[in-house]
Amino acid sequence: MVDLISHAPDILGEVSAERVHIPVLLSMMLDHIDRHSDDPELGAAKLAARFRCSERYVHRLFAATGRSVNDRRIVACTRDLLDCGRKTVAEIAFAAGFRDISHFNRLFKRHHGLAPREFRRTKATR
Repeated sequence: MVDLISHAPDILGEVSAERVHIPVLLSMMLDHIDRHSDDPELGAAKLAARFRCSERYVHRLFAATGRSVNDRRIVACTRDLLDCGRKTVAEIAFAAGFRDISHFNRLFKRHHGLAPREFRRTKATR
């Protein structure tokens, strides 16, 4: 099933993404994000080009779900912050595809309610 989803953009060929069933398209995009989340260029523009739709359509799809490309990156960073005490917060953020540590810190705090360092310190004491 995962292989089918990962190859779906190639299988669909020239079919416009707007004509694909929304849950299928969203699933394909989420799979693509999971496989390429460390790409700092990955965003709405790149997804739109990959799935042959407009950036606006990509934003509408994700807005309806409350998800974003960065949500997947934040989850990966959260896991790394808990698992790996040797890497700095910046190393973890950059490895996940973030280019700006301030932007990462804001997104992380919005997602978890704590800055990454505070989160790591709080969880490490438990």
